[in-house]
Amino acid sequence: MTTAREDRFVENEKLFRTANEGLRERVEGIVEPDQSIPFLCECIDETCIARIDLTPPRSTELCAPMTSGS
Repeated sequence: MTTAREDRFVENEKLFRTANEGLRERVEGIVEPDQSIPFLCECIDETCIARIDLTPPRSTELCAPMTSGS
């Protein structure tokens, strides 16, 4: 059984993942593959507002293991 806090962490992570996926889709074909863009950190720290500069291919690579099991 999960706690409300754990559920909130999961929801925050999903929210940022969705935002990052949307950003990646919007810039596809617009930015160069080696151009970094600012993605949101997807950690479970509810106070984290970090920005992580990644190229779209690197972002896809990092997220693939997390989404392939879903």
